[in-house]
Amino acid sequence: MRRLAGLAIIAALTALLGLASGAAAAPILTATFDSDAECGGDCFGATYTLVIDDGGTADTNYIATLTIDTSGYDGSGDFISAVDFKVASTVTTASLTSAPNSAASWITVFNEGQAGNECEGSGNGFVTSCDEAPSDLAPVPNATAYVWEWTFTTSSAIEFGHLGVKYDNEAGNLPGQIISIGEVADEADEADEADEADEADEADTAVPEPAALFLLGSGLLVLGGLAKRFPRRK
Repeated sequence: MRRLAGLAIIAALTALLGLASGAAAAPILTATFDSDAECGGDCFGATYTLVIDDGGTADTNYIATLTIDTSGYDGSGDFISAVDFKVASTVTTASLTSAPNSAASWITVFNEGQAGNECEGSGNGFVTSCDEAPSDLAPVPNATAYVWEWTFTTSSAIEFGHLGVKYDNEAGNLPGQIISIGEVADEADEADEADEADEADEADTAVPEPAALFLLGSGLLVLGGLAKRFPRRK
């Protein structure tokens, strides 16, 4: 009977641990742009999504993921030659960990340069990755979305500031094919941000799974039965 009681206790504890760890952490920031108005005039038929996640190892460590769906690209470029983002006033360190072809094929700078300037010039708080060959690392249009991922550190507050993408051709002389998305301040975008915050709050709330509740209930019922069957001796 002691063995049965022990198994019941283990089942109950396992269920409780499952409930405690059931909710995944929501991203710190998610920004998606797919309309010409949001892209500063022209999205060139593509969709751009920037997600900032907690890096996990320290309060100042973050992970940035940029996904670009070019399946509907309608511009005149042959490939993406540079991308950038800004979500903090200054960046302490930044490193590209994943990119089309390979991270090693792209040059990455931070606190200087922007996509439109091919990683040159000024840009405090910007993290920019460029294919300066230029070469065909991310041809457009492409049926599969392209993904860039960086790790970066900053002690500044995280908030969306800028997203930039430059399309180019083999000759490297394609002007005007640049997406430059600055801060969004109109009422529609503020409403979208409020909706995202509500969704994040809902995602943070753990919803007990039926199997976990069954295990917890079974364990408690067994423990209750054992307590009645074997009353405590005085």
